[in-house]
Amino acid sequence: MVKITKLIQKIFNFLGLHIGRYYPQRQAVIEARKLFGNKEIIACEIGVLEGEHAFQMLKHLNIKKLYLIDSYENYEEDFQYKLSGAKEKAEELLREYKDKIIWIEKYSDDAIKDIKEELDFVYIDANHSYPYVKKDIENYYPLIKKGGIISGHDYKPNELLIAPDVIKAVSEFCIKEKKILVFGHGTDWVVVK
Repeated sequence: MVKITKLIQKIFNFLGLHIGRYYPQRQAVIEARKLFGNKEIIACEIGVLEGEHAFQMLKHLNIKKLYLIDSYENYEEDFQYKLSGAKEKAEELLREYKDKIIWIEKYSDDAIKDIKEELDFVYIDANHSYPYVKKDIENYYPLIKKGGIISGHDYKPNELLIAPDVIKAVSEFCIKEKKILVFGHGTDWVVVK
């Protein structure tokens, strides 16, 4: 019975599924796969929570190294329930990729000091308030190689009430840097440097 369970788990993992949950690919991963193909990349995710997006990145991209940044500290009352046990769930989900992961359990402002190399792909999904999104973009964009991607979650122009601060920060960045914003059927935003 144990062998059958492990076989089923391997099949689910191969398909990008996790038993009991389905993790659909986000648009940023699809765009990164188009851009990078099978090239080995160094990536960073800001705001890991339970590791669902990191799992997709590791599953569908040729990642040499993935910096996972999350303080796992409660700084908003209504977010407290989500953080309980989140890192443990992420570690369990990402266990098979542990040799590619560098955990940085700090706020993103402090974590940037721990990254000493250029990045190919940065995904931002931490605090969605305007000053935090703006700061994450300003801090991490300079680390990205020319031709790399900065991206993030919850850019939904047709649903302004969902994350208006994300839309504002990303739009201002694109105007300032004269960059084209790519977003598809999902809620991800993608900018190529």
